[in-house]
Amino acid sequence: MTAAPTTPAPRPLTGRWWFAPVPLARIAVVRVIAYLFIPVDVFLTTAWVKAHADVPTEWYAPLLIGRKPIARHDPDTPTSVTWGVFINAAMLGGALLILCGGAFALYYRGGDRKAKAEMDAVRHRNPFDPPAA
Repeated sequence: MTAAPTTPAPRPLTGRWWFAPVPLARIAVVRVIAYLFIPVDVFLTTAWVKAHADVPTEWYAPLLIGRKPIARHDPDTPTSVTWGVFINAAMLGGALLILCGGAFALYYRGGDRKAKAEMDAVRHRNPFDPPAA
């Protein structure tokens, strides 16, 4: 008599849907390649871009789209986008402070209710009476 073949336990659908199983060594190799690329990006690519960012305005030729030239803006002056990002970040920071403060207030409010219940339980009781059994 032969044993019935056992079927493997079903795996969750999310794991099969996102990624097929691969050997861990392959993931380690890709991780090492990514780690080796970081110094190349930081020291070579970014330095090349930074070196070519400030060119004299004599070398600059404005683009003509339609018939209107697009002028080069001064990178040292803040733009409306810069101010918009700053204002949005400040508002988000304020909202985050308010939400965290509210969460802490609710947390401590629960402790206040428990302490009040304990005090109400012993209020109006004579401390010299024998303990109630």
